[in-house]
Amino acid sequence: AIERYDRARGELAAAADGLEADDRLAALTAAERRVHELVLGCALPTWEKVWQGLDLLRELPQGARVTERWTRDRWSFTAHRDRVLAGEPPQPRRDDAVTAANKLAAREREQARLDAQEALDDPLVMAGRRLSGEAFAGEVTDVTMAYSEGKRPSPRPLV
Repeated sequence: AIERYDRARGELAAAADGLEADDRLAALTAAERRVHELVLGCALPTWEKVWQGLDLLRELPQGARVTERWTRDRWSFTAHRDRVLAGEPPQPRRDDAVTAANKLAAREREQARLDAQEALDDPLVMAGRRLSGEAFAGEVTDVTMAYSEGKRPSPRPLV
């Protein structure tokens, strides 16, 4: 089909007069239509499956912690916007070591929080965590308070 289209374009470009060009244009239009049909035949099933998948995703219930994350993200963005509107640069060109370490720690902490919340919200993510040994399921039957060993002992529950 592509070769037929290329050939029709070449023949249209080489047409000597108007009548011949009209015939060649009709051949080019037919070739274009055939290429369009072939592409549509390949792409349309995938396109439909994508929308079916989106419909299935929309039927899933919202995670219990999504609202909290959305609120936190909005406040974070609002604070960033306010800093930029006040004339502060979005971020310094180069952070000092302490600031960089604090930013990294905050980002790692937030990523760990997000990962944990996603696991609690999504049974499939939790199943992956359970298979990897990061989480387990069970019923708490007894809690015993014990003190940690360290400079300042603090109560820690033994489950």
